[in-house]
Amino acid sequence: MSRKPMLLALLVSVAACAAASEPPEAPAPLEAPALVESTAPVVAVYDAEPAAAYRAQQPACAIDVTRINGGVRLEARAFDLADAPPALEYDFVVTKQGGAGSSDIVQAGEVSEEELGSVDLSLERGARYRARLTLSDADGEICTTQVRS
Repeated sequence: MSRKPMLLALLVSVAACAAASEPPEAPAPLEAPALVESTAPVVAVYDAEPAAAYRAQQPACAIDVTRINGGVRLEARAFDLADAPPALEYDFVVTKQGGAGSSDIVQAGEVSEEELGSVDLSLERGARYRARLTLSDADGEICTTQVRS
């Protein structure tokens, strides 16, 4: 017997089995949940110590990455500085690794505005970068963020 008649017989038998099978049952319709009415009064609960519930918003940090011709621009930013502790400082470290080796660019200083620093990197084929921004005060780190390619 050649392949074509065998294949045709197989397809006919599969079609016959599929036609003979019963369709699946339709799922039961969903019922809407019953509404419960309550006559209980709504009571608001307040913290006994309102000052404990209030937390000053901590400064936040971010590194914005923008593509530029032949590379990237990395911009270090600080946010929510209204309640920032005095003597808030930043460290912005950008490391580039490529075929010629690696190099670091370090910017640091006191935080006085949202825009902290900016680095333009040229990126040849196969080059990679890592940027890390840290905000700290006398007690230690407040915010750290990092981006990498």
